[in-house]
Amino acid sequence: MGATTMGARDTSAQLCMRLLQAGIPLSLLCDLTDDGGPSSRDILEHEGQPELAWWSAG
Repeated sequence: MGATTMGARDTSAQLCMRLLQAGIPLSLLCDLTDDGGPSSRDILEHEGQPELAWWSAG
């Protein structure tokens, strides 16, 4: 595996960790990376709204 590929993978992993640390749900991140996966709307209907509105928390 070349240095460019490893660098891109490290950057993606760091971005993912920053998003998780910011409180973005793992299920949403998985949904966004899987075109064939369930939609965010389906996940929300199944899991329900979170107590903390992380998308508007500041």
